[in-house]
Amino acid sequence: MILHAVIDTNVIVSGLLTKNNESPTRVILDNVFSDKIIPLLNSEIMMEYTDVLSRGKFRLSEQEIRTIIDMFSVKGETCPRCPTGVSLPDPDDLVFYETYASCENYYLITGNKKHFPSEGKIVSPAEMVQILHQMEQHASGILSEPQRMYISEEKAALIAKAWETIERIRMASVENGTSDMSMEEIDEEIRKCRRG
Repeated sequence: MILHAVIDTNVIVSGLLTKNNESPTRVILDNVFSDKIIPLLNSEIMMEYTDVLSRGKFRLSEQEIRTIIDMFSVKGETCPRCPTGVSLPDPDDLVFYETYASCENYYLITGNKKHFPSEGKIVSPAEMVQILHQMEQHASGILSEPQRMYISEEKAALIAKAWETIERIRMASVENGTSDMSMEEIDEEIRKCRRG
């Protein structure tokens, strides 16, 4: 089964920087790249991803950023943003909430649930990993053969390039001291980026 989700920027940054391959944020990225989670995107979300990944603190090259953004573009589905009238502690988080709210029965994955209304489908990375695990257990009891995904050679090459880029980012983040930043530190960097 495939899930659709709006993915907050802090989850992507943490997943790219962590040296722990089993961290929930890394597992979220793994599931995006293996087509188990389809990211819901629009131009504002893509602009936020690009702006934040371009922060000097993360020391990502333009090529690395472009590879990750291209990968999300290929894997994602466009979802509009619909005004909700909801007020959030950080108004810049509204694009994620209003995109999530416009698409019924989808998830919002964030490292800071406290910044959003308390709703069942707004989940932390760890909660999403648990949901995925439960779905896999349920599916394994029903299906007699594994689901197969067929992809083009072009898409397979893009995926391989994205994984190579993620590994380079991860190694560089250890060297430059940004690996395993807390969600609070990542959110502070995102706020700095938004302020210019």
